[in-house]
Amino acid sequence: MDRKYVLIIGLAGVAVVLLVQLLNLQIFSKEYKINAENNAYKYVTSYPARGIIYDRNHNILVTNKNTYDVLVTPYEVEEFDTLALCRIFNLESSFVKEKFKEYKEKRRSIGYQSLTFLKQISGETFNIFSEHAFEFPGFSTLPRTSRSYPFSAGANLFGYINEVDADFLKKNPKYKRGDYVGVTGLERSYEDILGGTNGYTIYLRDVHNRVQSHFAGGAYDKLAIPGEDITTTIDGYLQQYGEKLMRNKVGSLVAIEPSTGEILTLVSSPGIEIEKLADIRNNYNEILNDPYKPMFNRAVMSAYPPGSVFKLVNGLIGPRGYLQDPVTLENLNHGSPPLGGGDVEDVDLVSHREGRQGNHGDLGLHVHGVGLLNRSHGHAHIGDGHVGSRTTHQVRLLRSGAEPGV
Repeated sequence: MDRKYVLIIGLAGVAVVLLVQLLNLQIFSKEYKINAENNAYKYVTSYPARGIIYDRNHNILVTNKNTYDVLVTPYEVEEFDTLALCRIFNLESSFVKEKFKEYKEKRRSIGYQSLTFLKQISGETFNIFSEHAFEFPGFSTLPRTSRSYPFSAGANLFGYINEVDADFLKKNPKYKRGDYVGVTGLERSYEDILGGTNGYTIYLRDVHNRVQSHFAGGAYDKLAIPGEDITTTIDGYLQQYGEKLMRNKVGSLVAIEPSTGEILTLVSSPGIEIEKLADIRNNYNEILNDPYKPMFNRAVMSAYPPGSVFKLVNGLIGPRGYLQDPVTLENLNHGSPPLGGGDVEDVDLVSHREGRQGNHGDLGLHVHGVGLLNRSHGHAHIGDGHVGSRTTHQVRLLRSGAEPGV
């Protein structure tokens, strides 16, 4: 074959390969399209306020206060007075130098992105920075909220919120970097209600990467949706009083409304100090390393045996016929007469702590009939529980004619 034709075929083949690759880059591949859009548009996230938590009397237990994140766009930063910036935000100059050293090393991957420089600065600090913002090109602020606690009580009950990490994002793709979620307590249990939904604003950039205006006049912007409020059964003043009673003690306190079973107060002592809870990010290690384990909620995470008073109540209720099932004393010598069939005035109740079961000893209730059954031992079956067994399950007490309940 003539060399000329070979050359033409070869050039045609190269042209076809280049054309296919060009089509792939321009039309089929999303990577360059996304990069181009990222350079043309700037998305600014707006974060919602979390829902408010009320007590049973509609007093505010947990609310929000305004804070701000300080953002920096390294590409836009010009020379600035480092010491002046440190004075405004109460920073060490070494912190600023380390940050910008990191930005320089990662400048290719950062590109035109805005990064979080500081988190949750107070409104007072924001006002000071706003007066000097023109001195620091490339720096900006983003409104956020953090939690505040008017009653200064209930830290372990309410729980805390924190910024999501990489592991959390893998398991929960609906969240984005920079989002905050409930980690413990009510904040975690009711995250779907309290959390709200992020919004965003889209801005157009020019060829020099300067923000010009809202994209399409704001037609595609999305407003943040605040979290919904919740009302609890907690009594705020009773919660405060309960924590006062448990101060400098180790244990827990729970108060319940007998007619409904609603929790009125739930105290774990020693607990997390409410002032540290609002700034958990800076206090987490101190709380975690406290030898008294304030993050351990003793009211719901510890196992306690029924107290002696509780056993006596069961024993007194039994003879008067307030149990779901018949209660009998097993007479070692005279069969099994019903407990209610004798002279209940002569029943003596003694709670024993013989032997050891875990750290709580014998959990059984031993009933002795004085002058009636000659110290015969009985076992009272109460609903699903077995008082008198070394393993006590759920105890269900019923009034005569009442519906079964816990």
